[in-house]
Amino acid sequence: MVNNFEFFENEKWILPKQGTLGNKAKNLLDNTAVIEAHGFKIPRSLVIPHEYFLDKESILDMIKNYFPGNEKVFVRSSSPDEDLGTRTPGFYASEEVYHQDKGDSYDRERKIFEPLEKVVMSYYANKARVRRDKLGLEEKGMSLLVQEPVQADYSGCFSDIGELALVIFTNPDEGLNSMQRPSLAKFRVDAQGNVDGIHFTVEEYLAKKLRQLTAALPKIQDKGWEIEFVGNQDGVYIVQTTPIVKKERFEVKDSEKNIFTYIAVLGTGEFLTDGILYVPSGRYDLATIQAFDKEHAHYCLATLHPNISSIKECPNILNYINNASAVLDLTPDLCFNHEFAPHVEQYMREDRVALAGEVSPKCRLSQTLKSDTKGMNGHAKHNLYSPTKLIISADEIEQRANVEIAGEIEDFNPLK
Repeated sequence: MVNNFEFFENEKWILPKQGTLGNKAKNLLDNTAVIEAHGFKIPRSLVIPHEYFLDKESILDMIKNYFPGNEKVFVRSSSPDEDLGTRTPGFYASEEVYHQDKGDSYDRERKIFEPLEKVVMSYYANKARVRRDKLGLEEKGMSLLVQEPVQADYSGCFSDIGELALVIFTNPDEGLNSMQRPSLAKFRVDAQGNVDGIHFTVEEYLAKKLRQLTAALPKIQDKGWEIEFVGNQDGVYIVQTTPIVKKERFEVKDSEKNIFTYIAVLGTGEFLTDGILYVPSGRYDLATIQAFDKEHAHYCLATLHPNISSIKECPNILNYINNASAVLDLTPDLCFNHEFAPHVEQYMREDRVALAGEVSPKCRLSQTLKSDTKGMNGHAKHNLYSPTKLIISADEIEQRANVEIAGEIEDFNPLK
């Protein structure tokens, strides 16, 4: 524990004289000079290392000292193991924190201390502990990246995922949750920054600038950069820069053995899955699923969209599991009129694959894995498991996929 909480200011940054910055803060700090050289801005940012923590009041005092003119700030997680290896977006919490001590004691607790505690304690969530244990990482604690809020007219991210990149626009009214909600628009961007299907627009101008920025950031083998941004009439602010998996194109060969009619593809490569976990829409016991996930690797999760969509009314299963290699988003009548949240999309690209569509009625698996809008087929009261193995090949850029049975089809049984 550090007893001397000293900071120094470096233009937009307030940095600790000692302690752990965490990866989110370190990536943005290391890339600040390049960001500003390309005409972008960063918000005023304070890093509080986990070694500086005494209690919630001490954290609040640090925030109040450096952001006296702001009623609220954005407090982002900056764990030492965040985005280490493959990226796990949305893994740790980030929250808005009001710090002006207005209102009664209950309101003060709700607006100040509960959000702070949520960010800090997300480091100790069971899923996070399991991941650190798998990677052989020591237990440390949650460092914080505190940023002044930007009144955003638009927000989104630029994801350099392969031959083509993506520029995605999110809903700025969602604030810190915008990357966890379905996107408003998504465009493909080539190596020169040209946007697929649009020309001489604000979107294309921003895409070109962001493409130039990612090209100038440090090169990391097999990685691209994902840049989160918010903008208004004063300019474009970069709030996060994160290394992400970048893959070459994968040739998907059509096969008469394909059992899945797909209408949307996330992820690229070939994946051999070991068993299928079926979770009916809105009817699942989280503890049971987590116990299953702990004991099984490289399985395929088959479920209906609300369970993985990050909509406010339904918890996202993907936030609670580690070991699914594939997701089948069973889509009623092949009517895919929704978008995944950007964080969900990037989670799936990190050595996983997700397909939206439905199992062919000619395949015996379809008797269980029906695209029923209510999830109320004959087994809907139970989570089901089949040891059936699948071979899934996918190319997100071309939006092509093929799903085959590897071996024999085995029956589904209730998961206990």
